[in-house]
Amino acid sequence: MTINPLWRQITKLEQKIEATMSEDPRPGFIENMYGSFDREDLTKQVLALYEELVGTSPNDEYARYRRAGALARANRLREALGEYRKVFGSHRSALVMAAMMELALGDRDAAQRTLDVHNARCIAEGVPIMQATLEKITLRRD
Repeated sequence: MTINPLWRQITKLEQKIEATMSEDPRPGFIENMYGSFDREDLTKQVLALYEELVGTSPNDEYARYRRAGALARANRLREALGEYRKVFGSHRSALVMAAMMELALGDRDAAQRTLDVHNARCIAEGVPIMQATLEKITLRRD
């Protein structure tokens, strides 16, 4: 199996984003979903690479899952939610992430319904310890 070379570029950019994150807003930085700030130029680059990756491999659910994470980090929660919904079947954690997006967007009822599906799946798959609650998935910006 050949690994798409875009993954190497994406990994390097994501590491650079983490390394240059700031706790204070500065010119050229955008707020991420955690309440910190990422370099806008790097964020745009990594999202463009994910777009290219998903465009060349539209059935690669892992690429979509990771793209959703990048969108969420960039505070593009509605877009992230859409991507997470596309991979519910193959990534149980996508259900939790979707619920997190729904909750952050103010739809507590939808978040609970999504968690109910996740929790039922955890029980059915024999991993009840992986169940989640709204309290556990609430983004805290301290």
